Amino acid sequence: MTIDISGTSLQGWLRATRSEIEARLGAPEFDSPEAIDEDGSPADCTTEWRMISGDTVIAIYDVAEIDDESGYVRGPSRDEIYDWSIGGVDGKAVDVVSVLMGAERVRARL
Repeated sequence: MTIDISGTSLQGWLRATRSEIEARLGAPEFDSPEAIDEDGSPADCTTEWRMISGDTVIAIYDVAEIDDESGYVRGPSRDEIYDWSIGGVDGKAVDVVSVLMGAERVRARL
């Protein structure tokens, strides 16, 4: 089942490795190291988890960056500590991620 995340926006950040997130949430719904959209343009992210908790839609994703040397889009490596973006309709998304991953790892957007 694909979860529709339209209407969500950045609500906060989760500091963790990809391995730590996968240990708690499982495999990501979207995972493309090259992060190329259907039209061949660079995608906004290379990895994304999507979930629903009650009436709260949540996305946890990286912000794709273009590697200066290769010209390819890259996401964080498996064990790199990274500030993953938390998307949602409101701050409830951050609250849910805090419970799932630990409040000390999460900060809300002000």
